[in-house]
Amino acid sequence: MLQQALEGRLPLRDLWVQHNEHRIVVPRLVMLALARASHWDVRWEMYLGVILLMGTGAILIRQQIGHWSAPWPLVLSMVPVSLVLFSWRQWDNLLWGWQVTFFLCLFSAVAALRLVVASRPPPIQEAGAMVLAAASTYSLSAGLCVWPVGLLLIWLSSGDGPRSIGRMVRWTAAGAFCVASYLWGYTRPGHHPSPLYLLHEPRAGAEYFLVLLGSPLEDERRRCIACGAVLVAFTVFAIVTALRRQPSERTTMALGLIAFSGLTAGMITVGRSGFGDVQAQSVRYVTLVNLLIVGVYLLLLVHGENGGRLAVGGLGAYLGVVLGGVLFIQPVAGDAGRFWRNTRLAQQKALRCYETATDGELAGIFHTPARIRTFAPVLKEYQLSALRRPCPDPQMDR
Repeated sequence: MLQQALEGRLPLRDLWVQHNEHRIVVPRLVMLALARASHWDVRWEMYLGVILLMGTGAILIRQQIGHWSAPWPLVLSMVPVSLVLFSWRQWDNLLWGWQVTFFLCLFSAVAALRLVVASRPPPIQEAGAMVLAAASTYSLSAGLCVWPVGLLLIWLSSGDGPRSIGRMVRWTAAGAFCVASYLWGYTRPGHHPSPLYLLHEPRAGAEYFLVLLGSPLEDERRRCIACGAVLVAFTVFAIVTALRRQPSERTTMALGLIAFSGLTAGMITVGRSGFGDVQAQSVRYVTLVNLLIVGVYLLLLVHGENGGRLAVGGLGAYLGVVLGGVLFIQPVAGDAGRFWRNTRLAQQKALRCYETATDGELAGIFHTPARIRTFAPVLKEYQLSALRRPCPDPQMDR
């Protein structure tokens, strides 16, 4: 695809081709643009992922400004949000340029929901929310969840008046178009388990879901299940408490984060639980599940500000669980990240020396070394990726 783009003969339909269950139109366009600008230095994709993650955090922090009379309470209240969002547990996404797809989906979804929660947004803001929701949809399948969640937030923030109904109709129409276009020509990946697996193995599906929720805080299966169950309990407590009060913009946004992340986790469980709950511990999912952890915290924070022993106690207990898990997992994730980095550096060296490298060395990059030997000359011709530099002289390594 990159070669075709550089030669000006890339068919637009190739941007639409499925990648597993995803339509990654936006990430493909972004990665092609970055590759052209950087000679496919994949670190640019990594840097963009971090920038998008920072943008996501900035959106959440920006919403809290104005609700505090002094800066220090705001800063302290956002420390848990930053620790969760930037956790090293998601090292796979942070250290692999291709995974910018997750951050594009995350940022677009959060930005869209932030625009949606306004009670009377101007037309340009409403249109912007739809564009961002579409960008999230065409970045990762999880982006499909932004449409039902956005509809819920419009109803919560605008009531049931004529203006709200108009917004809901327009949002539904845009969502229906995006979902229909997404599903046009869609085929279920042949190597994926059946979505009906849950009907035959409901217990295994439930364990997969709990492992998925607990994986940002733990790395061992049984402890992941325990953490997932605790998160579910706190989520139910926070939502029930929120529904007893008139929803504010902050509570509505927090509910949106919880709903988006929860629906995403449910979608992953339906599509992939047949792989077994070991797959649920894949650290790439942490980026999306983290939104639920943050949403519950922000919801409990609003309750804690309103006083009451139960609200303050619930917030304190939740912070203990989350911060304990996040801080515990950082050294483990750091070691995994360092191992990944060293592995990638060795693979980079093998790719540069593909002409003399053994099949065993190239198999670490891709399971079919012959394909690497086919495409590596293209990288060398255009001076792309690792082949921008020559193979190091063995004499220099001695």
